[in-house]
Amino acid sequence: MKRLIFLLMLFLSPNILQAQLLESITAKEVLPTVVAKAQTEFASDATLTNALFYGVEYQGITLELNVSDGTATGWLYRFHSPTLDSSVYYVGARVVMLGDQAIGLPLDTLTKHFPVPPVNVELSEPWVDSDAALQGAKDGGAETFIQNNPDTQISFAFVISNPVANRYIPQGKYWLFRFTAEQDTLTCMVHAATALPYRCF
Repeated sequence: MKRLIFLLMLFLSPNILQAQLLESITAKEVLPTVVAKAQTEFASDATLTNALFYGVEYQGITLELNVSDGTATGWLYRFHSPTLDSSVYYVGARVVMLGDQAIGLPLDTLTKHFPVPPVNVELSEPWVDSDAALQGAKDGGAETFIQNNPDTQISFAFVISNPVANRYIPQGKYWLFRFTAEQDTLTCMVHAATALPYRCF
């Protein structure tokens, strides 16, 4: 009963209060909870294909990514089931007093924005913590962009494993960051294993 009351307070409270109830975390911190939920609710053979940040709003709560250290108040995880031949997204967050939480999105509505192949992404490697990748993006030009645009926010960031070179990126693992400001936008791709910027445009 207390849990239900707290959840109701969370979803009915003002946005400022809601933001204070969500802890800033890296992409790996809530992963075990999210994987367990996906394999229970979605499919037992569900495998992670993408971990990403997206500034989505869900029931009045807007996810935010910290430009300084790469932690976020929530991450999105895309799972694919070979058996079902379908994908689904889960939001993972750490809620004060409730701990790690995972909420499944009803539809895979983001796939059209992130057309990447369903390749398993292991988040056990050090490079998946976004702070190193974020620094790589800054070194590649984002730092100057942030200095010139004090209102800069990160609208999305995601890690992908690209098994075959295409016209956008070579084979390998990458972080992609989209920096947005009122006057301009910057997108940076960072080679995940080395944290070296591949391209900022």
